[in-house]
Amino acid sequence: MKKLLFSVFIVALALVVLAQQDVLWSRLNWLDAPRVHVVQKGESLSKLAKDSYGATDYWRELALINRAPKPDHIQPGEEVLLPAANVLQELRRARTISRVNDLINEQQALATRVAPATEQTATQPAPATNATPAQSVPEQSSSVTPPSANAPAPFAANVPADPPRFDVENAEPIAPKSNDSGSSWFWVIFGLLALGGVIGFVIYRRRQEEEETAHLQEEKTKTNGAQDSRNFQMDRRSHNLSKVEKAAV
Repeated sequence: MKKLLFSVFIVALALVVLAQQDVLWSRLNWLDAPRVHVVQKGESLSKLAKDSYGATDYWRELALINRAPKPDHIQPGEEVLLPAANVLQELRRARTISRVNDLINEQQALATRVAPATEQTATQPAPATNATPAQSVPEQSSSVTPPSANAPAPFAANVPADPPRFDVENAEPIAPKSNDSGSSWFWVIFGLLALGGVIGFVIYRRRQEEEETAHLQEEKTKTNGAQDSRNFQMDRRSHNLSKVEKAAV
């Protein structure tokens, strides 16, 4: 019985762990440094959040840091900035717009530092085109912004040093959470299983003690009965001997 209860508990615990492996082992997949990811067919911000950080609800932070106009729709071939895992937590704890912008700019700089040559080729052609017509500077002052807007960017989040902050206003729904829903449910189930295992073990031990006590009482009863029978026989024998002695006299 003890082995059966222990086996059932181990199997149930293993099933819960395997069912919630994203909650327990997702931290092993968390990124230590930001990187640029090329969107593949069928991917979404929720899928990228789950694959990279273990929880789908991090799509809000990905949408914020990439300034996605439509977070629920990204095209294959687009480049998305995946920040470091600790930055996601800092974004959730951020309380000021300037702090959010600092985190975004920092991740952009770290991600583009890997390929500085690519960044230079992407940013240098714009001032070169603006510097060629020296005579018509006042006439083309209104057309200075289009080249910078059309300049190639290594990924969707590559914006000027002082990026527009209209999306940061949406940081309100990204309030810090105590725990993910999946994590809380896992620990609830884990706690119930552990409590059930402890209760089952206590009940088993109590029944075992009751059986041992009943067995000892039964043996004691048998021993007392045998002793009483032996005493009765000895008394009867002595009584018979006394009768014989009286008859002989």
